[in-house]
Amino acid sequence: EALRGRFRDSSVLSQGVASSVQDLGRFGFGHLGVTGSGAVDPDTSARLNLALGNDVSCAVLESAESAVTHRRRYRGYVRPAGVLELLVVDPDNPRSLAFSLAEVRDHVAALPASTGSTRPERLVENLLAEVEDQSVAELVAIGGVNRPNLESFLDDTLDRLARLGEAVEELHLRSGPPPRSFGALAIVDSLPAEPATGTIPAITEPLAGEGA
Repeated sequence: EALRGRFRDSSVLSQGVASSVQDLGRFGFGHLGVTGSGAVDPDTSARLNLALGNDVSCAVLESAESAVTHRRRYRGYVRPAGVLELLVVDPDNPRSLAFSLAEVRDHVAALPASTGSTRPERLVENLLAEVEDQSVAELVAIGGVNRPNLESFLDDTLDRLARLGEAVEELHLRSGPPPRSFGALAIVDSLPAEPATGTIPAITEPLAGEGA
């Protein structure tokens, strides 16, 4: 009842750039190319509806941005330290750099050519370790009119992400056949003639509709 009253007194301040109305989805239409869709976290959606006395399939407002998390966590003015903590070092925010790098690490480790010590694995592990140890206070420190530590951190991170992408491409994406230009490809591939396996019977009766 307390939760119901809390939500009844709530207001939607802004729809956000990544908000949508979602129910539990539509099923049984895969043969038509229609996916189930629905809420990203159907369990939480159902439990919230039950807590409010609604049917579990009622639609909910689903937000997929960090602004809502920031407002709920800090409940005040937007401060650089809070934004950086949420978007850089927070391991539980799916939109943070730390969370994303941890996901990249796991996906790279699962690739067939990964051994635990390949260059892409080392690059992502080192970058993730430095992000996790990064001091937010150092990032927000002002030097003159700018934040030089933040600028240096972002430039270095972008450079290392580019090198990580190149390493992944070199190890995992260049093992196929060499590329060929479209001009070198035949429009219709010629197939070898198959040996005859039988004879076609001769038609001795007139076809339907043919007059004598």
